[in-house]
Amino acid sequence: MATVKRTLGSKKLSSRAMHEVTGAACFWVNNGPILCSLRDLHTALGVMTKKQFEHHARAQHNDFASWAEGVFADKALALRLRRAKTPAGMRKALAAYL
Repeated sequence: MATVKRTLGSKKLSSRAMHEVTGAACFWVNNGPILCSLRDLHTALGVMTKKQFEHHARAQHNDFASWAEGVFADKALALRLRRAKTPAGMRKALAAYL
Protein backbone atom coordinates (compact mmCIF):
# COMPACT_ATOMS: atom_id res chain seq x y z
CA MET A 1 0.00 0.00 0.00
CA ALA A 2 1.47 3.34 -1.07
CA THR A 3 1.56 6.14 1.44
CA VAL A 4 0.75 9.63 0.27
CA LYS A 5 3.15 12.16 1.75
CA ARG A 6 2.22 15.70 2.68
CA THR A 7 4.60 18.42 3.71
CA LEU A 8 4.21 20.46 6.88
CA GLY A 9 7.06 22.94 6.92
CA SER A 10 10.15 20.87 6.20
CA LYS A 11 8.80 17.67 7.74
CA LYS A 12 6.96 15.10 5.63
CA LEU A 13 3.92 13.50 7.20
CA SER A 14 2.08 10.45 5.94
CA SER A 15 -1.59 10.78 5.06
CA ARG A 16 -2.27 8.62 8.13
CA ALA A 17 -0.81 11.33 10.34
CA MET A 18 -3.14 13.87 8.79
CA HIS A 19 -6.31 11.79 9.28
CA GLU A 20 -8.66 13.21 11.91
CA VAL A 21 -12.03 12.07 13.16
CA THR A 22 -14.84 14.04 14.77
CA GLY A 23 -17.64 13.58 17.26
CA ALA A 24 -18.19 10.17 18.79
CA ALA A 25 -15.21 8.72 16.89
CA CYS A 26 -12.80 10.82 18.98
CA PHE A 27 -11.11 9.26 22.01
CA TRP A 28 -11.96 10.73 25.39
CA VAL A 29 -9.05 10.30 27.80
CA ASN A 30 -10.18 9.75 31.39
CA ASN A 31 -9.94 13.17 33.09
CA GLY A 32 -7.97 14.42 30.10
CA PRO A 33 -8.11 15.70 26.54
CA ILE A 34 -10.22 14.57 23.62
CA LEU A 35 -8.10 12.97 20.90
CA CYS A 36 -9.18 13.17 17.27
CA SER A 37 -6.09 11.79 15.51
CA LEU A 38 -3.26 9.35 16.02
CA ARG A 39 -0.92 12.34 16.19
CA ASP A 40 -3.06 13.59 19.14
CA LEU A 41 -2.62 10.20 20.82
CA HIS A 42 1.14 10.34 20.31
CA THR A 43 1.27 13.78 21.95
CA ALA A 44 -1.07 12.84 24.81
CA LEU A 45 0.96 9.76 25.70
CA GLY A 46 3.90 12.08 26.35
CA VAL A 47 2.07 14.02 29.07
CA MET A 48 -0.52 11.54 30.33
CA THR A 49 -0.48 10.62 34.02
CA LYS A 50 0.23 7.05 35.07
CA LYS A 51 -3.33 6.80 36.37
CA GLN A 52 -4.80 7.94 33.03
CA PHE A 53 -2.61 5.51 31.09
CA GLU A 54 -3.46 2.58 33.34
CA HIS A 55 -7.17 3.41 33.12
CA HIS A 56 -7.05 2.86 29.35
CA ALA A 57 -4.26 0.27 29.01
CA ARG A 58 -4.99 -2.64 31.31
CA ALA A 59 -3.79 -6.23 30.97
CA GLN A 60 -7.26 -7.36 29.88
CA HIS A 61 -8.09 -4.52 27.53
CA ASN A 62 -6.27 -1.71 25.74
CA ASP A 63 -8.58 1.15 24.79
CA PHE A 64 -5.90 2.85 22.66
CA ALA A 65 -5.41 -0.26 20.54
CA SER A 66 -9.16 -0.77 20.24
CA TRP A 67 -9.53 2.82 19.04
CA ALA A 68 -6.78 2.42 16.45
CA GLU A 69 -8.39 -0.76 15.15
CA GLY A 70 -12.02 0.31 15.33
CA VAL A 71 -11.80 3.93 14.17
CA PHE A 72 -8.72 3.93 11.95
CA ALA A 73 -9.19 0.32 10.76
CA ASP A 74 -5.55 -0.59 11.36
CA LYS A 75 -5.09 -4.04 12.90
CA ALA A 76 -1.29 -3.92 12.58
CA LEU A 77 -1.03 -0.70 14.59
CA ALA A 78 -3.51 -2.03 17.14
CA LEU A 79 -1.33 -5.11 17.63
CA ARG A 80 1.76 -2.92 18.16
CA LEU A 81 -0.13 -0.81 20.70
CA ARG A 82 -1.33 -3.92 22.56
CA ARG A 83 2.23 -5.23 22.77
CA ALA A 84 3.55 -1.92 24.15
CA LYS A 85 3.20 -1.82 27.92
CA THR A 86 4.28 1.76 28.59
CA PRO A 87 3.42 5.19 27.21
CA ALA A 88 6.96 5.41 25.77
CA GLY A 89 6.50 2.08 24.01
CA MET A 90 3.22 3.20 22.51
CA ARG A 91 4.74 6.49 21.41
CA LYS A 92 7.52 4.56 19.68
CA ALA A 93 4.97 2.36 17.86
CA LEU A 94 2.98 5.42 16.82
CA ALA A 95 6.09 7.31 15.66
CA ALA A 96 7.04 4.41 13.39
CA TYR A 97 3.49 4.35 12.03
CA LEU A 98 3.16 8.08 11.46
